[in-house]
Amino acid sequence: LVEPVIEKKPAVKNEKSAEKVKKESAPGNYEGLMKAAGRKSRGDKPQEALKLYQKALAMKETPEVYTGIAYSNVDLGNLPAALSNFKKALNLSGRHSDAMFGIAMTYGQMGKKTQALNFYKEYLEYYPNGPDAGPAKTAIKLLE
Repeated sequence: LVEPVIEKKPAVKNEKSAEKVKKESAPGNYEGLMKAAGRKSRGDKPQEALKLYQKALAMKETPEVYTGIAYSNVDLGNLPAALSNFKKALNLSGRHSDAMFGIAMTYGQMGKKTQALNFYKEYLEYYPNGPDAGPAKTAIKLLE
């Protein structure tokens, strides 16, 4: 006779913290949807990321979710929708760095140099050492 293989679950020291981690990473809640969308976005699956960001938006309106939707639209080539969502993020959080940089980048891709320059400069005014400061400085040199 062959004995069945029984998989043992690892012991959990603190069931409440384990449950919290499980709940936070579940794709059915806002945090889980945002994490899953980010993974899809980094995995070059913008359409799938967009759907997850839209589900997250139905749960909670934040600058981060609008920025995620916007970058997904950039990746899909839908620049007007990207610009609209970056602006929504900025309206919720007046100086959201990702939204400011995203608006500048999108205007640049749309061929709107003056608007792009203005937003790159504004980004650098508020975030001179921000994560996108280098690309913003390079873009300004190219646009001027």
